[in-house]
Amino acid sequence: MSQTKCLILDFDNCIALNEKTGKGSEEIKDVAWYPVFPEYGREELDAAMKAARENLASFAAGQADRQDLVREVCRYFSIPDEQIKDEVVRRCEAFNQIVQKGIAEIGVSEKAREALTRLAKTMPIYVNTATPTDAVIQSLEALGFIPIITRAHVYGRPGTKKSNLQSIIEIEDVRAEEVLFVDDQPTGWAIAQELGCRFVGIYTARNKAWHETPQPFPIISSLSKLVSFVS
Repeated sequence: MSQTKCLILDFDNCIALNEKTGKGSEEIKDVAWYPVFPEYGREELDAAMKAARENLASFAAGQADRQDLVREVCRYFSIPDEQIKDEVVRRCEAFNQIVQKGIAEIGVSEKAREALTRLAKTMPIYVNTATPTDAVIQSLEALGFIPIITRAHVYGRPGTKKSNLQSIIEIEDVRAEEVLFVDDQPTGWAIAQELGCRFVGIYTARNKAWHETPQPFPIISSLSKLVSFVS
């Protein structure tokens, strides 16, 4: 096995995760949309969100973002095209404020923080996420992970997880097999396979498949367990 020279972490439900409940920033985002669109009932908004995601066929693959989603919801509710640009800005700002408040309240374990502090002394640690870069940096600051992970090492939108991972490998001038990527989703595993990176999954409450079915990669319940996989 190649020595690990670079550690790359997803953010949502990976760093931003309450290990006791298995819930994290993804669950916060799930409910944040309701106060962002307060003029619509929950069932009505759920239908709009479902239709928007179906229209954004690439959303699940990480090709679309929150701005695209808001834009599609606005179109679903027949908001005039000339108003949509301002609506996207306003609604996304409201969404970010709600999410940031929730993330700041997540109980990230001290063991996880200590483990990353220890690992940061031996190798660069990056964040690779489908969330906008500035929003993730704001969240990391609130959680106390800056400067354990430096701002320059946060890669989010407008890049994709695949393009971000490729950029990091190139910048660090390492072989793909010397990179350990940690993610809570099957898409992360698929990207790691495609690029040839090592992979560790993380258990979450919403990813039930990894609880019930054996996977071809190790799965941990806490980032504090990463130390044993870095060799």
